[in-house]
Amino acid sequence: MRLTKPLAIMKEFPDENKIIIAGSGRVGSTIDSILRLANYHSTVIDFSVKRLEALERFGVKNYFGDATRPDLLQAAGIDEASLLIIAIDDPEQITKLVKYVKEKYPDLHVIARAFDNNHVYDLWAYGCRDIIRETSTVAYAWEKSAFEALGIPPEKAVEMIEVFNQHDKVSMVEVADAHQIGVPFHENKTFIARLRKYLEEKEPSTAS
Repeated sequence: MRLTKPLAIMKEFPDENKIIIAGSGRVGSTIDSILRLANYHSTVIDFSVKRLEALERFGVKNYFGDATRPDLLQAAGIDEASLLIIAIDDPEQITKLVKYVKEKYPDLHVIARAFDNNHVYDLWAYGCRDIIRETSTVAYAWEKSAFEALGIPPEKAVEMIEVFNQHDKVSMVEVADAHQIGVPFHENKTFIARLRKYLEEKEPSTAS
């Protein structure tokens, strides 16, 4: 494994940003590891003493407790933070934290973990504009492998997936204002009508 050169390049990036990660489970810990490899250092908030003790051994600054508590967020330095990454395992807690932070710190860049499409739209409604669906990264690996198994070259597979991802992002923004918090998609007639209209407009014409 040739890691020397990549690591040397990564260490050239300055650590001028204050980053807070809410949640140090499998998602949060992976994000923190990647940021640290690039020489960015995060402050982690989590409920698990065991996980925080493990992080502390590697010099990770951390706070124990509920990341939705305003006093804990302030102690972690949210007033000076340039980025908040919400990787909590509980969708209700994620929504609660997004709602509070976007009301109190509207200019703070928030990246939030979403559990499904309904959750994505809820987070969007509360002001979050950088949302990562939990299934998206896993699906990417499955999609790429499936395309390659069908004989599609790796670079073409990546291109095809990116086209879908861009279409998915655009369509979400186009119909987001029709979403009603707490109402499932299939019960929201306005949302269904808006999405169908959008898809019909974007469907390639078959006219000769």
